[in-house]
Amino acid sequence: MRIIMAFMSIALLMIWCTTTASASKLIG
Repeated sequence: MRIIMAFMSIALLMIWCTTTASASKLIG
């Protein structure tokens, strides 16, 4: 169970990073 939670948190972090990077590219 803990492994699944860790995997989900990592995936969420990766998605957040990619969305932030694309947003900054659009703005900048």
